[in-house]
Amino acid sequence: MAEDAKSSRDSHGRWVKGVSGNPKGRPDKYANVDAGAFLRFKNTVREVTTPEGRIMMTREAAIQHRLYQSAMQGNVHAQIYLSRRFRQHAEDMAKAWADFHELVFRVKEEKREYTEAEIHRLNALRANSGDLMPEAPKRRSRHKPKRNDGGSDPSVKS
Repeated sequence: MAEDAKSSRDSHGRWVKGVSGNPKGRPDKYANVDAGAFLRFKNTVREVTTPEGRIMMTREAAIQHRLYQSAMQGNVHAQIYLSRRFRQHAEDMAKAWADFHELVFRVKEEKREYTEAEIHRLNALRANSGDLMPEAPKRRSRHKPKRNDGGSDPSVKS
């Protein structure tokens, strides 16, 4: 028996009070989940039988399709789940629109151009909204283009 094992037990071989017999503790429930394997599983394309016929779709899409079918057929748990998700989506969209309008209003009120960070933020809000928001304005260059005073187009070579 090792020295540290002897000091953690009493003369009868029982654990001393305050010493754990499992020093690493209980294993984590999700310790072995590999994110890459999960993404590969989620994005695997399968052939799924639907009322419209056999369709190729990802496993994620197939699960969502089945969830919607189940809710429409009267599964109360599926209906409650989807209702909560729809409500959360509506709240997220309202917040995104508020952020979008607040940013646009602030820039217009200050009578200035958008910064690169603001354009990036507007594009991110637009992407998260399913492209329902208007496109972010293009940032104009701070440098004036060089003019050719000769009257001809500088890009055309003679």
